[in-house]
Amino acid sequence: RSGSAAFAAGNLSAAHTDFASLVRLMPRIATAHTAYGVVLLAEGQLPTAVSELEAARKLDPNDVRAAINLGVAYRRLDQNEKSVQAFSSVANRPDGELSATEAVLYAGALAATRNIGSAQTVIEEALKRDPNSAPLQDALGALLAQSGSYPAAQEAFERAISLDANLASAHAHLGSLLLIRNEPQQAVAEFRAAERLGDASPALSLGLGKALTAAGQDAEAVIELRKAVAASPAEADAKYALALALQNAGDPKAALPMFRDVLAQRPQDTAVLTNYGLALMQTG
Repeated sequence: RSGSAAFAAGNLSAAHTDFASLVRLMPRIATAHTAYGVVLLAEGQLPTAVSELEAARKLDPNDVRAAINLGVAYRRLDQNEKSVQAFSSVANRPDGELSATEAVLYAGALAATRNIGSAQTVIEEALKRDPNSAPLQDALGALLAQSGSYPAAQEAFERAISLDANLASAHAHLGSLLLIRNEPQQAVAEFRAAERLGDASPALSLGLGKALTAAGQDAEAVIELRKAVAASPAEADAKYALALALQNAGDPKAALPMFRDVLAQRPQDTAVLTNYGLALMQTG
């Protein structure tokens, strides 16, 4: 009880101590391992959390809480097939109803294993229970965009933002979609909103850089794309985008090594070859 009270109050340290003692005292009780695993998951100790939650499932294969949290842990570890297995093992049980966060993670694991239709079903079912969830609307938009349903995806992202204007991922996703739909100025505005809300990911820098390039703001694009390349130096897409931005900004000489790096990974890419040839001509 003290561990549960501490966890409910956000005191993870006290909850950790209490449930770790409980596991040592009662190693054959599944619920003890589940409770400890949930605390470890909240602390971000993912591999250890998985060990405890797997132990709980061995002791009690019907432990729904263990299965759901195991699905969460595996998704955060990017072990998507195991995540899907854990979530799906309780998907049709009346006591296996997922929270919005859990549904988004389950859908993400399904999408990562190329089960887009099933992922969309998970999100749509969760939206029936919680239609005003911004993260669920955002997740629906991402899945619709992946399947090429761009107008419906845009509507979902806009609904997410109307429900929670501070949801950075919805702004970033909408920015990416607007870029695809050839609306670079609006895309820049959405990427900038995501940036103000704390998104400092390489993906955001890459998307923003591409949008700035498409909007003709080449100097600013170079700044953002240099960030993306620095964060992911092996990423060919970021280097190619930077090469194009440098070329457009009037610095083809600086673009040349970027083009060469991209060609080392994609030697048959005709677009890269064409732009590399143009940069060579521009530098004499």
